[in-house]
Formats: sequence, structure tokens, C-alpha cells
Amino acid sequence: MLKKLFAIAAIFALSLSVGCNGCSNGPDKNPPAPTPSASQSATAPAPGSKDAAPAAGSPIVPQEGKPGNIGKASISSKWLKFEEPVLCSFTNFAGIAAPEKNVIVLAQKKELAAYRIDGDVLKPEKSYFDNGVLELPFTISLINMDKNGLMYVSGGVFNVATVNKKGIVAKDHDANGYFYAHPSGKWGLSCFVGSDTRFFDRVGDSSFVSKKWILSDMGKKDARKGKYSSVDCFEIREDVVLVSGNVDKEVAGKNPGEKKMMTGKIITVYDSKGKEMLEFERTWDDPFAKDHIGWVYSMFGSSYGTFVVDSNFRSLKLFGKDGKYIGQEKLKDLLGADMWPKSTARLDSKTVAIAGSVKRPKINPDDENEKPVSEIMVFLLKGI
Repeated sequence: MLKKLFAIAAIFALSLSVGCNGCSNGPDKNPPAPTPSASQSATAPAPGSKDAAPAAGSPIVPQEGKPGNIGKASISSKWLKFEEPVLCSFTNFAGIAAPEKNVIVLAQKKELAAYRIDGDVLKPEKSYFDNGVLELPFTISLINMDKNGLMYVSGGVFNVATVNKKGIVAKDHDANGYFYAHPSGKWGLSCFVGSDTRFFDRVGDSSFVSKKWILSDMGKKDARKGKYSSVDCFEIREDVVLVSGNVDKEVAGKNPGEKKMMTGKIITVYDSKGKEMLEFERTWDDPFAKDHIGWVYSMFGSSYGTFVVDSNFRSLKLFGKDGKYIGQEKLKDLLGADMWPKSTARLDSKTVAIAGSVKRPKINPDDENEKPVSEIMVFLLKGI
């Protein structure tokens, strides 16, 4: 009985540790201090030079990932190694985009850096931006893109830049929160902790024009529009919008007739006009249920259904096209590295790049003054 109580307490504690896109909440209560990126830019000192920052922690070499199966999906992974490791803290890393099949753009701090996939190596792609690097006037919180290769870079509150391979196309100072574009690039949605979701019907010009979306006044229980008390993440497809966030639900208590309120992560599918189509399966009364979701930074569609990257449980979960839970794999098993996942980008119909941070082991395990350092890692997930 005690073991079960401890297990429930552990799950409850984990559910409280969730973060948000760009917030300071992450896998550690005291995240590592920002460290210089080891990615090369036009102004960065060459590795090994007297001006280069010394590497901290031991460089990471993942073990070989184990192929996994979720339902009918057979998944394997491949590590994409940077020529020079890119150091980070969890809060510095904002994500990746894939404007071309073999090109990824990495966003962290105030910088975008382009890399070309060359076999299993990520090499700086200098045809993008200024010699492969673009400096932005704000700290980046999120990056996503439309099907035309335009990237939308959010800086949290009141900063969104539209970027192509040549640099900044337009900037907006009124777009509130984390902006997600429709694949067409003609409209988009935004969310931010404690704020209304917003619908933008003019995107790409010098000013994004927005209005409240169907989910609003979420912090006001009596005036709330829609079922969400907060929204963490959108996934906008051609004809549907997926929403991940918190929902309050009244459930049965331990005693007969007893009722209690619970808050849980729910994913709902809406049509492009905001009409609810279906809700992903979630078991409310079992704290050990595998369909529970801790925190979502990314989800993506496939022929098998929708894959959800659960950052808190560090797992890849699959829900069918009808919203039914199918199964999951632990990312540590798939990737061979204990990565805190934060971003995905589809490269082709069967390949998705997944990126996140992995904490480096200490050089001297007995040195209490050695600060923890994380490294950005990118893998390909194949077969999905």
C-alpha cells in the first residue's frame, strides 16, 4: 500500500513540474545558467582558439537507439551530430524548423542557425541568412513555419518575426504569445499562459491583425469560453486545429456520491471554424493510465494517427484518427539518450526530426562547484 501511495505522489509531483513554451519551468527546478553556444557563426571564435569558451561537462555520445513499435508503426532513430556541440540550457532552446528536406534551422537565445544534413552530420548551411546565422532583436521562444518555407519566430509577448532564408521579412509588435501559422501562411493562432487565444487573419504583412478565438477568458471560470483553463500548444493542419492544454473536470471521489475537481491535459481537434470534432482519449480515474499527458511542446500527424511528444514523461505517444490511445515508446529507448524533447519538424512523409536538450555528465563527479550543462541534440525518427 505504501509503495502505491509513493508512486501516486511521484506522478502528482511530476504533473506539477510542467513548463510552457519559453517559460522558465523545465526539467530542473534550478535550470543551468545560459552557456555560450558552440555553433559557429560569423562572429564566434573558432573552436580551440584562445578566445573560445572552454567546453563544460563531458561531450555526449548517445547509445544506439532501439527500434520500437507503437501500434502498426515501426520506428527507428538516427542521431544527427553537430560538427561542434551546441551547448544550451533548456530555457535557451526554442526549437527547430525544416524549410527544406535536408536543412534544419535551430533557434536558441536570439539566434537562428541553419544546418544541412550531410549523412549523419549537421553542417553549417551558409547559403541561409548571414553566413548561416541570423541574429534577432529578441529572445526566441518558439519557431514554426508554413508549407512555403516561411518561418515564424515568436519572442513571447509582443514580438513575432517572419523569416525566410535571406533574413527577416517582417516584424510585428502586437502579436501576443506563441504564434502558429496555418500551412497556407494566410492565417494563424497564438496562445500564451494567462492570455486569450487569438486568431490572426492577416499574416505576413507589417502588422498582424487579431481577434479573440473560440477559447477565451480561460482564467475566469464563470465567464470562460470553451472548456480550456489554459492552452499550451497548437498543431494547425490544412483543415483542422489540434489544441493541447488544461481542462478542469468533475470526477467521482473515493466515497459514494463524493465529487471532486481535477485538472488534466487534454488534446481536442477542432475544424478550421472552431467547431469541436473530437477529444483524445484520457482516463481520469486512474493515475497510472498510459494515456495521461504531462506537457506537450509538439505533436504531428501521420498515416497512423497523431504522435504526441510528451516532454514530462519523455515519451512518444500515438493516438488514432478517432482519438483513441494506441500506445507509446520511451524516447530514451528509441534515441539512446535521455533527452528532454522540445521540438519536431517533418522532413518527408516518413521522417521527422526531433530535438531537445540532454544534460552532460560532469567532468569531475565529485566537484560540487561544476555547473550542470546541457547539449542540444537532434535525431531523425524514421517510419512515421
